[in-house]
Amino acid sequence: MDTVETVKTVQIITYITLSVISTVFGFVLGYIARGVIDKTTQGSGVSPNVIAMSVVLFVFTISVIVDIINPNYETPLALYALMSLIIGYFFKPIGGQSNDKK
Repeated sequence: MDTVETVKTVQIITYITLSVISTVFGFVLGYIARGVIDKTTQGSGVSPNVIAMSVVLFVFTISVIVDIINPNYETPLALYALMSLIIGYFFKPIGGQSNDKK
């Protein structure tokens, strides 16, 4: 392997590693956020699902606007972490109770 191929391989491995770390970090943060938000919004009439969907909508709207304005834009790792946070927020353990109202 020459130097250029080695550098490209290291960059790919680094990007994959950072993506996985961001995803796990976001998942854990979301799981913790769900517990905190469930306790603080209990009885207030504000659904945690509405809060989560508002955050997702806002982030993706900003991402699309920036993508249109700047053709060099790439989706940042932080956006992946945020989406993982949302997944962690809605995660319910097997046998766990759901606070979602139907």
